Amino acid sequence: MANFIAVWSGEKGPHLCRGEWFIFRDGVNVSALVPDSLRKSPMGTRKEYWEVDYRDEYDPERDVYEWRAVQLPYWDGLSAKKWIRKNRHWIGNICQNMEEKYRLYRAINAVDWRCSSCEYCY
Repeated sequence: MANFIAVWSGEKGPHLCRGEWFIFRDGVNVSALVPDSLRKSPMGTRKEYWEVDYRDEYDPERDVYEWRAVQLPYWDGLSAKKWIRKNRHWIGNICQNMEEKYRLYRAINAVDWRCSSCEYCY
């Protein structure tokens, strides 16, 4: 059974979105099999993500409104079964069977991300 490692090359924190996916199957780089439209974007797997929200809050001691950053958790993305179905056109070139497809999903899901998770998009 194949083992998969997924790596997102974007920086942690600022500029998280400036990166690309590297997918390895048993140590062999198969990233070229990922479509260009997905290679530099979130993969859409399901888990809890964090979004930074800027709120205008009133400070009664100073009698002013200030911007405050608040991190909000939210669930987003497709379940493994739906993600595999949606991406079958390219993951079929990487995986031999359903167990491998689920392993690929889990590897990507572990490092998947969303825009605005690092607070520098605003």
